[in-house]
Amino acid sequence: AHTSTKTLVCIHPVGGQIHHYRHLSDVVGATRNVYGIRSRAILDHAREYVTVNEMATAYADIIRSLNAKHLVLLGYSSGGILAMAVANMIEQLGGTVNCVCLLDSYWLEDVQVQIERESLHAVLQTLRETFQHQIHPFKNAVDEILGRTEFLQDDLLLLSDEERFEHVSRLLAEFNLPHQVLEATLRNQSALYRRHYQMLKGFKPQKVNARMIIGWAGETLPGVSALEHSNWADYARRGATVRTFNANHYSIVQPPAVQHVADALLPALEGNEHNGEAQ
Repeated sequence: AHTSTKTLVCIHPVGGQIHHYRHLSDVVGATRNVYGIRSRAILDHAREYVTVNEMATAYADIIRSLNAKHLVLLGYSSGGILAMAVANMIEQLGGTVNCVCLLDSYWLEDVQVQIERESLHAVLQTLRETFQHQIHPFKNAVDEILGRTEFLQDDLLLLSDEERFEHVSRLLAEFNLPHQVLEATLRNQSALYRRHYQMLKGFKPQKVNARMIIGWAGETLPGVSALEHSNWADYARRGATVRTFNANHYSIVQPPAVQHVADALLPALEGNEHNGEAQ
């Protein structure tokens, strides 16, 4: 951490991982404090909190212990719902959140089909991030599996969880990887993904006193219909700035789009969050 009083805290989305924020941290973390909060249940999904409020309370305590003078919370995808819940809790405890930034965050009940189609993709991406440094050929292997499963995802939706695990395990075995270890991680990550989905589905936060920045991906994923944006601006008592980026749901946190996201965040990080296009 730096001596800067400007602090950005990134909250994990469904699945509990924070590798999504790596590129954003690289861009804004040179001169500012950047923290990520991941799930405590990464290794054992049974350790996860039971309710959103329990999770938000625990995360609020962690963030308040940072003693940030200027605090910005950020949530990508379903992490935006959690970021709002954490902002609610910090404000209820008498703290101040200067700004909440949501990146392509939708109510989960509005994206149930997309969540199902993307779950295998997201879990495999997490496996890649987790093991690519320990197992040298893992990154390339998962990239190939991801390429192959793009056209299989609709078929995989017809399978049970057990059948999906067996299918992916067979793919991993083709690459002579330690697939039993990887399969155990895959099972836990999948269970955590679904646990978070059930926890967050239907949850609605309260309005926040913090300013809000709402960023949307302007491009849809292949095979996915465009969705109506969730009404996040209605949850901002002090108004919201809405931006659209030339990226899809995944590439919005990758270069080059992440630089534009960082540029949109800078006014909030510098305490000038009134700058921008308020809607």
